[in-house]
Amino acid sequence: MEINSVITKMDEKSIEELIALIPQEEINIIKKPQTGLLMMAANDSFGADFYLGEILVTEAEVNIRARPDMQ
Repeated sequence: MEINSVITKMDEKSIEELIALIPQEEINIIKKPQTGLLMMAANDSFGADFYLGEILVTEAEVNIRARPDMQ
């Protein structure tokens, strides 16, 4: 089971408890969360590539500066 599928099914309290386990380090938001679209590729029964359509995604970028003893 992938971690993403587990996190997406967690309730808000469980997510807050999970976040509390993360050491409070310097976290810089480089790119705020924003929605975007990706094309989902697939193969047909003959092995030819084609696009099923667009998928809605959310992306963000952060930089976490850990303490030297955490590296």
